Amino acid sequence: MLKTCLFIGPTRLSSALPGLVDRYPPACLGSVFRAVESGYRQIGIVDAYFGNVASIWHKEILFALSRGAVVWGAASTGALRAAELARYGMLGCGVVFRLFRRGILEDDDEVCVMHAPREFRYEPLSFAMVNIRYTLRALRRRGAFDRKEEQILCDELKSLHFSSRDAINLHTIAIARFGEARGKTIADEFMLNYCDVKARDAARLVHVMAGLESTDPPLRDWEFPRTEYWVKQFEEQLSQVPPLGYDAGDLPGGHPSQHAVRANQDERQSGSEASPYTPYVHPPSDGGD
Repeated sequence: MLKTCLFIGPTRLSSALPGLVDRYPPACLGSVFRAVESGYRQIGIVDAYFGNVASIWHKEILFALSRGAVVWGAASTGALRAAELARYGMLGCGVVFRLFRRGILEDDDEVCVMHAPREFRYEPLSFAMVNIRYTLRALRRRGAFDRKEEQILCDELKSLHFSSRDAINLHTIAIARFGEARGKTIADEFMLNYCDVKARDAARLVHVMAGLESTDPPLRDWEFPRTEYWVKQFEEQLSQVPPLGYDAGDLPGGHPSQHAVRANQDERQSGSEASPYTPYVHPPSDGGD
């Protein structure tokens, strides 16, 4: 099996990683570069920091691919990166990856969550929007509400900043829309039947990576762009890139409870979102990878 590592934090895993897969905290600037430097030939990305911490560069992944490494993405940051870099040879698996790859979902905040620091196992403190979509669909199929009511709940939760999509606000919105008794029942059913698509995708990625005896690097017809910015950061200022395994939440200025896929929080806080509002998107039927 290829020397393998996985970057993961708040996305839940139902079981321990296989012994041959090394686990690291959510990725940040330099994580993939350091993994290649450390000899990893198969790299999996699920979670990554953003905002107050420099996020993982697309170019790091291109660098890894140019060095013959196999790079996978799923569930969260990794799914988005894999969709963006599929044409360059990055591999992806799972529902979330397919939704981004097909353009059904576009917004980064579909996979963003608040989470606890590593001392508390990066426990999620909010719901990922993509998980909300699948949970609401499951409740509708169980008869909790009709499609129009599902859309109303989905739209209201989508309109919130990702950090506010938590149990308290879910409860508040449900009661405001459906009344005290029915709203409480819907909120309780949501918690009991929460559909963690991200966790399922992460488990799928682990299964795929751990089951590979050998993987030929994807064929590529491009040359790695060794730009001025790359040279400055990863050659001239390499000492400023944290070592592999360092939790970016511990870096000066880092905030371990912030997690998403790209550094777009400043845009959201300023009121000028790149994609101001995404209407209800009905989750597609799950298909094969």
